[in-house]
Amino acid sequence: MAPGYEPPNQVMRRARERGGLPAVALAGALMGMREVLEGPPKDPAPVVVQANSDPVDLESDGVRLTVDGSSVEAPPLAPYTPRPPSVRRRPRRRG
Repeated sequence: MAPGYEPPNQVMRRARERGGLPAVALAGALMGMREVLEGPPKDPAPVVVQANSDPVDLESDGVRLTVDGSSVEAPPLAPYTPRPPSVRRRPRRRG
């Protein structure tokens, strides 16, 4: 779908919720004008990029680069285990 394009049923539902029948009629007229002026929505062409090797997993393999005789190295990241969010409790009421 083109950026900024909403399917007609979502536009009509939102117009009905916000402004009732007049909003639906206006939204339908404007959608028809858009269809006439712009034509039907077009899907963007897929982007294909060719690479000379398989993708590298930087998190497990790290990075090693050599530029103009200088080499740079970054070690792999340590394993990350997410923690559950902490629960904040309200203090008890006294009395």
